[in-house]
Formats: sequence, C-alpha cells, structure tokens
Amino acid sequence: MQNLFQFFARYGSAILFIALEVLCFALIVRYNSGQKEIFINSGNFYSGVLLENYSKITHFYRLSGIADSMANENARLRAELRFATIDASFRHDSLIDTVYRQRYSFISAQVVSNSVNQIDNFITINKGSDFGVKPGMGVINNAGVVGIVRQTSRNYATVASLLGSQTKISAAIKRNGYFGSLVWDNTSTEYVYLTDIPKHADILKGDSVITSGYSTTFPRGIYIGRVENVGFDPGSSFYDLKVNLTTDFNNLTYVYVILDKTKPQLDSLNNAILR
Repeated sequence: MQNLFQFFARYGSAILFIALEVLCFALIVRYNSGQKEIFINSGNFYSGVLLENYSKITHFYRLSGIADSMANENARLRAELRFATIDASFRHDSLIDTVYRQRYSFISAQVVSNSVNQIDNFITINKGSDFGVKPGMGVINNAGVVGIVRQTSRNYATVASLLGSQTKISAAIKRNGYFGSLVWDNTSTEYVYLTDIPKHADILKGDSVITSGYSTTFPRGIYIGRVENVGFDPGSSFYDLKVNLTTDFNNLTYVYVILDKTKPQLDSLNNAILR
C-alpha cells in the first residue's frame, strides 16, 4: 500500500493531466459535430488500414497453410499415381502392385535453396530427420528425378542434385530395359549422359529414360528424360547417350522424398555381402 501511495505521489500530476486531456477530447468530440465527424472519419480510415493489413497477413498465412496442405495431398496422390502408372512390364500382377503400395511412401518438402552452376550442386529442403528424412533417400518432383539426400538436421536436409559429379543413378531405356549410369558433364542444366549401354542395344532418339529400380534409392519407372542424341566413341563398345532432362532444375519449388520401407533390410544385406 505504501508503494502505491509513493507511486501516486510521484506520478499523480502526470496521471491527472492525461486523464483531463482525455476527458476534454471526449467532450469536444461528443458535443462538436465538426470535430466528431473528423474523428470518426479518421478512426474509420486508420482502422480500415489496420484491418486491411491484418487481413492481408492472415490471408498470406492461410494461403501458406493451404499450399503446405496441397503439397502434402499432392505427395499422397503422387504415391497413388506412381503405382498406377509404373512400367507394366514390371508391375504385371495385383500381388506386385500391392507390395509396391505397401513399400513406398512420399514426404513432401519445400526447396529453400538450390544451386545449378557448381561442379557439385546441392539443394536444401525444409524437412529433416524429425519428418523421417534420412541420407540415401531419393528425391523427385512432379517432372522426374531431382537427387539423393546426403545430410540431415532435425528440420532440414541437403540433397545432392542430379547435376553433380558425385551423384550416380542407375537408369534404363524404358522401351527395352537396357540400363547404365547417369553422368553430368557440368555444361548444361538440361542434359545428362547415360553411359554403359552396349552398342548392340536398339536405341532410338526420343526413347524414354527411367530409373532402373536396381537400388533402394528409387523405384523403377520414374522419368528422367528422353534420348536427345545417340553418340558413341568408335573405340568403345558402349553408347554415349545425351539425355534431355524432364526436371527443370532452375525452377524447383516442391519436391518429394521417397521413403522405401524395405531399405534398412536391403542395405543391411548388401553390407553383409560386401564384408
């Protein structure tokens, strides 16, 4: 109580002055139509500005939430579509179809940084170990293959882009199944090369190139691109196929991390064989 008295003793004059100012202002506005109209119009203007900005902010966050929700739904639908459109020669009966549906799922993520002009390019996404993302997982978007997860923190992950000297992905010609390895030559964001395809293979310009499925990183049948040029070295027994990528690496927004539920078992088995 003593502190309260001391407070009013020190600041009582200022509090009384402010109270009288507010009272005078209220009386002027109430009993003077001119000032009252000005006050109401000014109040409406500033409250309108505040409400408009508040509406914009809430609308932005609402749209952001809708975008995230749509991305998650898109990931779920992509999982369904992935098994509905997988290469018919590989998914030849309902049993295999069921196994694939149980084996794979997708984690949607947003790209927060991306490089395309380095020897080894990397992409950062906003999903990490807390969301189930682990090193070695494949990453795709709506168009095709993007890369492979290299490192994770709790909320972020670094993806080694397909545009990198160290990124090795097994790919196949969809039409006949011949497979090899993808190589990026650091000259263009639109092209990679498919190597190790023997010269006796029937290869045509325009052939679709897909993931081979010979790893736990990517399922079979995800599009990579189309053969742009069928080249070869006369002294070599293999083609050097120039592939036009379906993924636009200069315009990545949302991606999908592939979760293969059998990957730990297969990796453990492979490691045991290599020992």
